[in-house]
Amino acid sequence: MACSISHSTLTGPRDLHVSTHKRVQKQHDEIEKQYREEWNELKTKYQKLKDPIYRKHYSVLTKKDESTVPSDGSAQVLVDGSEEPHKRAGMIERHDEPVLAYLEDIQSEWFDDKKQSSFRLIFKFSENPYFEPSTIVKSYILEQPDDGKDEVLSSTDCTELV
Repeated sequence: MACSISHSTLTGPRDLHVSTHKRVQKQHDEIEKQYREEWNELKTKYQKLKDPIYRKHYSVLTKKDESTVPSDGSAQVLVDGSEEPHKRAGMIERHDEPVLAYLEDIQSEWFDDKKQSSFRLIFKFSENPYFEPSTIVKSYILEQPDDGKDEVLSSTDCTELV
């Protein structure tokens, strides 16, 4: 049987102790909230700095800018990872490779830029014999538990393939 003591029933030093603890915890919570907001702003800042690099990668991988396509085939290495299979171990199987040959781009976006919690990944494929539609969206819904710990995955959703 759990013991529960109402703050209103405490008197004297115990009441002062509980009140002080609540005040200190509130200060901590405010700092934690400020930290999370500033951390999200910092992530957003650097994401914006990386976006042009990602667009350049996309251009190279899809050969949209012929002047940037390496002549040694290293663009294909980026797609299939064949030079460093240990880095992709368990993530991409050999049977995935024919399908991934049609992958043109992967983008990510937050549902809320300020909170930067739940997000979606957008996979863009060229027309292919494996599935439709050519754009697949995978959404990840995260929730903040009551205990204040890191967010947890609560659900996912994905484009239905035909």
